[in-house]
Amino acid sequence: EESGAELAVPLLRGDFLAGWIAIAGEHLRESPSAEMAAAFLAVGNQALAGLDRIEAQEAARRREALAAVGEYAASLSHQVRNGLTAVRVDLQRAEEKGHAGSPTQPLIARALENVKRLDGTVSASLRPGRDSTAPRRRVDLLHVLRRAAKGAEGLFSERGATLDLLMGPSRAMWVLGDPVALEQLFLNLLLNAAQALGRGGRAEIRVSVDDAELLVAIRDTGSGIAPEDMTSILDPFFSTKADGTGLGLPIARQIAAGHGGALRIESVKGEGTTVEVRLPMVRAAME
Repeated sequence: EESGAELAVPLLRGDFLAGWIAIAGEHLRESPSAEMAAAFLAVGNQALAGLDRIEAQEAARRREALAAVGEYAASLSHQVRNGLTAVRVDLQRAEEKGHAGSPTQPLIARALENVKRLDGTVSASLRPGRDSTAPRRRVDLLHVLRRAAKGAEGLFSERGATLDLLMGPSRAMWVLGDPVALEQLFLNLLLNAAQALGRGGRAEIRVSVDDAELLVAIRDTGSGIAPEDMTSILDPFFSTKADGTGLGLPIARQIAAGHGGALRIESVKGEGTTVEVRLPMVRAAME
């Protein structure tokens, strides 16, 4: 009635209402004939078939792009790992030659820890296209978020911005997954947030429980995303930054999907961006 239509033809995909065709005009003053109704249904079915083809083409394009991401990650990880091995060996030698209690020992230990974390991140970068092969165990998501925040704090400090962790309940919040891949997911999102901020900017991590899911929201007061870029922002290799790879968000979304979750982005140009990640929660009864 709101559309002023005299006849509405539903477009169904199984039990799901995908839309409808609203028809009005002088020729509908009388009840439509069976032939007319059949013609309208045929038009509706053709529209659905066209939509299915478009969605299939889009899915194929995304699969091809993700395959390219996998090839790129494999090539890059080989080169990075070679460099990391050399750095780790040199640091271990320096640690062995240093004196106990030397002020350089904590610095070397911290550097070795960062090399280890980076090596794990490189390994996780190979998993987006084959998440089912990644090792799974119960993981405290709050611990993962703290590690990701620690990994990003250097960039926030460099930008003159702040990061607040609003973790909610202090108790552990369990998910089933790969802790290294999950840390990479949230580190990617935090680095994106930091890069969008100027001096005095702020970002926050907020964790909440929504029924059987954990919801992690990362909000920033940065530059935001232009409306025309929102449809492409999750496409591999798409970036609004001159030096961006366009891989951070697609990899983050793929990791979330591989853990049975989802990633959603809301943004207002000039006001900031919110990225929400939902992951299935392992309830206390399962601990």
